[in-house]
Order: sequence, then structure tokens, then C-alpha cells
Amino acid sequence: MIKGNSGDANEKTGSLVFLAPDLKTPFGSINFYNLGIFRLSLDSSDVTIDQVQHVTAELYCERMEFQLGSNPA
Repeated sequence: MIKGNSGDANEKTGSLVFLAPDLKTPFGSINFYNLGIFRLSLDSSDVTIDQVQHVTAELYCERMEFQLGSNPA
């Protein structure tokens, strides 16, 4: 997206891991493939000099896989 870097070669992978209540034991995951950003927008709320500006990134994902079990990716 930045400087025209929005082609297939710039897409990423990622995962969201679900943890048990002990916050250590994984019990499942969603794996994302061909992720990319299609929009960035600044938070429109009033920001003072002492605050951090927030940015929202909107993503697309071409494929997802759900894995249930104790050994997610």
C-alpha cells in the first residue's frame, strides 16, 4: 500500500491463537493467508500532545483455516 507495495508478493500470513484460561495453553487457532492492508485511517477523536495518535488498518484475507487442538500453528 505504501509506495505501491500492494501486490501479491507483499501479502502476509498470520494467526490468531486461542488460549485456555491459564493464558498459556493453546487450544485452537485461525491461520490467515494472503493478508493485506486496503485502508489506513487516523482516529478522528481529539488528541492532545500527551496522547498517542491511533490508526485503524483495514485488512483483507483471501483464505483462513481453523485448527482445533493443543498444537495450533
